[in-house]
Amino acid sequence: MGPLSHHQSKELDAIHLRPISACVLLFLYLLLCYGTFIATSGGWYAVGYYSLGIIGITIVFVVFIVGLLLRRILKGKGSLFINTNWMKLVFCLQIGATIFNIGDCGDREGSYTFIIAIFTRFLGRQEICASSAPLILVVLFFSFFASYIIVFLAGLVMILFQTSSMTEIRNS
Repeated sequence: MGPLSHHQSKELDAIHLRPISACVLLFLYLLLCYGTFIATSGGWYAVGYYSLGIIGITIVFVVFIVGLLLRRILKGKGSLFINTNWMKLVFCLQIGATIFNIGDCGDREGSYTFIIAIFTRFLGRQEICASSAPLILVVLFFSFFASYIIVFLAGLVMILFQTSSMTEIRNS
């Protein structure tokens, strides 16, 4: 077998899903992300994630379902093709955001990142609220988190508005 053509390699980099499967997977993924962010934060940050997370998950999920319905009605397309490279990028950005996720000490002074909490407990110390998280770690968190949100939402929009199907790619 010779080298893969551009279209064949494109086919290998995509996952084919039915809309109902995509909705179920998106819902499970959003719940898992939500739980992970709450579990790796603390104090008032966790309360904020809890409150804003419910609103964010609801909005993303409802918009995705409406987008799928509109896609089906307007274009007559049901199948979705999800780029695996996009999925890998989202996963890497999510790991970065989770590692540097910020927590605070509630009504006490101090803040920390998840990685500081892990290392503090690993070293046998219990107190993680003795000081504030280093600024570089806070900047890393917001950089990863903002990038994650932008790439994730842009990818969902691209999935909803994709113009070609795998059949069209194979036939061209």
